[in-house]
Amino acid sequence: MGKASEMQAKSPEERIPLMEHLASAIRHVEDGQELIRRQRDRIYALGKAGRNTALAELVLARLEASQALRVADRKRLEDMLAALETEP
Repeated sequence: MGKASEMQAKSPEERIPLMEHLASAIRHVEDGQELIRRQRDRIYALGKAGRNTALAELVLARLEASQALRVADRKRLEDMLAALETEP
């Protein structure tokens, strides 16, 4: 059995922590988007000033990889809650 099936909550009391986790995941995705935006701004400013952007671009790549994990986590939680809504 996968984690999603193991964590399926039947009662409202069991759904609340799942909803709290989803709310947290949504905030983390939003925070990650802001970090990525700021890093892109830094890269632009460095490039415009004729500075080396290699390290800043590496940091951006790491931020984007982390963001992909945060988005996947949010999707997993959304899918789990959606599955609970469709259960009898």
